[in-house]
This record gives sequence, C-alpha cells and structure tokens, in this order.
Amino acid sequence: MSETELRAMVRQVLGDILKDRRAGKPLVAPAPPAPAVEAVSITGNADLAAFVQRLIGVLDDPVKGAAIRSGNHVFALANGQALAQAQAHTQAPAQATAPATPCPAELSGTITEARIAKIAKLGETDRIVLAPGAVMTPLANDRARAVGLKIERKR
Repeated sequence: MSETELRAMVRQVLGDILKDRRAGKPLVAPAPPAPAVEAVSITGNADLAAFVQRLIGVLDDPVKGAAIRSGNHVFALANGQALAQAQAHTQAPAQATAPATPCPAELSGTITEARIAKIAKLGETDRIVLAPGAVMTPLANDRARAVGLKIERKR
C-alpha cells in the first residue's frame, strides 16, 4: 500500500467519524446478556493447567475475552455451594440495576476481515476499539462499515 493510499484511507475514516459526530448520532448499544457462570471442576494440578491453557485461548477471542474482563462471564468451582454462590452473586446486581452498556470489543495486532466478520456474527456490540498500535486491513475496514460497526482508536 502506498503512502498516498494510506493517507486517503485515514482521511476517509476521519471524515466518517466527524460526519457522525456533527450529525449528533448517538452510540446506541444493545442490552448486555445476563452474566454467565461456568462451572469448573479442578481436582488437581493437571486440571488447573488445562483450565489455564483454555482460558488463555478464550481471552484471545475479542467477544468472549471482553465478556470475561467485564464480568459478564464468570467461573465457579463445580461443587454445589460455590456454584450457587457465584450464580446468586452475578444475578443479584443485574436485577437491582439498569443494564449497562456492553464493553466494546478491544482489538490489538492486525485486524482482518475474518475477525470483523466473527464480531459481527455474534452481534454483541456495535463498536470496536483499536488498541494502540493496532492495524486494520482495508478489507476489515470495509467489512466493519458494511455491518455497521463503529471504529474507535484508543490513545
């Protein structure tokens, strides 16, 4: 990609963002899903190691990782008492307060069309945040616009 093409893309993205801001379009997000509690059975070091490896992989997923980080997906030991306490704890705040805006997916590294398609398919957010240093391919940018995802850069 030439410097001229890159500059044109940046101008286009900034123009879209500024146009939306001038029009006063609010960012409306869908209501968050109820917090999910996942029962985890850990009986020894091997189970713990397997859980950690699985968790590392899940945290790389932009949507599932955001759900874990925001508290919308929690883990509890599979014994009856710990699981019941975790379920009661996650359900009580959700019933007592108004639903909060879900956290947008924060993406780092190279953002490809496939990653945008995956986020759009899940439909849990209407915007994505690009971490500092993140690079978005032109095809990913086109796909995000086509599916209505707002793109923000974290500074």
